[in-house]
Amino acid sequence: MTDTDFQTNRTIEGEDDDIIGNELRGLIQGDGAANNQTSLTHITPLQGAIPVMHFFGREEHCGTRAEEHGRVVVFSFGFEAINQTQPQFLSREQMIRRVANWLEGGTPVTEIPDVPVLSMNIPTPYHENSPIRLDLHKEAFVTLRIYNLAGREIIDPVLRQLPAGVSNIRLSKKLSPGVHVLIAEIPGERVRKPLVCLP
Repeated sequence: MTDTDFQTNRTIEGEDDDIIGNELRGLIQGDGAANNQTSLTHITPLQGAIPVMHFFGREEHCGTRAEEHGRVVVFSFGFEAINQTQPQFLSREQMIRRVANWLEGGTPVTEIPDVPVLSMNIPTPYHENSPIRLDLHKEAFVTLRIYNLAGREIIDPVLRQLPAGVSNIRLSKKLSPGVHVLIAEIPGERVRKPLVCLP
């Protein structure tokens, strides 16, 4: 693997007709601890290895696979940095499905399976005025509710129409210290996560 000048697009593209890479377009742009991709490393596939993906607009490869002594897939970047900031990019979940499909001996993926539209990230531990991050793959009406461990709703629900992409929600009421349950819902989908609030 060799480092390459990072003054280039962080978009990755799959190799045409490859079982993993076909019609693949992704983005290496993590957030938080995953936003540490400070250089673009490329791979020169060894004999017998098959290129899977390359950097957009460049010839350098950033993913390869081989199966001579057991199947393996190698990426030149931290997998956690794959980030679906726009609908045309694959999410980590979709990338995992493609890789797992090949590792298990599956056939080429011709259609990307449905993945959750809504994801939610909560700071741990949660402090007053910390933002709750909602990531939507398409515009939707979101209901956000917080319950205590006894199952009682402890603040008025947040009801909002949110655009596709990342939205940061701040609660209007201070939460008491303890463990709560945060539930975000859109039509047909629900995400539930614990929220640990410190004084």
